[in-house]
Amino acid sequence: MIKIENVSKNFRRHKAIKGFTCELDKGCYGLLGPNGPGKTPLLRCILGLYPVSEGVVSLQKGEQIGYLPQRFGMFHELKVKEMMYYFAAAKKVSKEKREAEIERVLADVNLSEKAEEKVGHLSGGMQRRLGIAQAILGDPDILFLDEPTTGLDPEERSHFKEIIRKLAKDDKIIVISTHIVQEVEAVCDRVLIMKDGTLLENVTVEEACHFAGDDNATLEQGYLQRLKEA
Repeated sequence: MIKIENVSKNFRRHKAIKGFTCELDKGCYGLLGPNGPGKTPLLRCILGLYPVSEGVVSLQKGEQIGYLPQRFGMFHELKVKEMMYYFAAAKKVSKEKREAEIERVLADVNLSEKAEEKVGHLSGGMQRRLGIAQAILGDPDILFLDEPTTGLDPEERSHFKEIIRKLAKDDKIIVISTHIVQEVEAVCDRVLIMKDGTLLENVTVEEACHFAGDDNATLEQGYLQRLKEA
């Protein structure tokens, strides 16, 4: 479980996060909001990459975390498999399991045939898939994905959804930060709606649809209505 208690984050005079409080248990969460509401700073505060200005973030001891940042730097001169070995070592995947684990995650993101290619020769979409592969390497208990489908074509987006559906069955906490409503509706159990650094709602996807006041409303209609009311 992740407990986020009254967390705020200031950057000089700008308050990116304002009194954010919620608990995240097993399940898939969509952190949804327009560009610039503080989604990325929130993830980085949870991960300990940013010190919080106020409040407390608590994670269960010993839980492994996978993270795909919005901008993921790569070693372009390395081959795909070499780079994955680097991340496997950094994540302390045992030497006996590294080969099989790397083959597993490359297969999950449909990059097995690119294992011997240099990272710099991959397309932007393939590099994004490789970023997802390193995030799920080692089978983490908690997974944070920040705008994970940036640069992916429709077929790759569909494949990404299948990966998340599969991971969600393994009792993990998965948080997908995005501004693409359809992705949340397709794979998430709950939605965290943010605006201007504030948490507006932590509800099921079905409950969020009802914000539009129509039993047949989509998540996008409910989400836009909630933003309008805030």
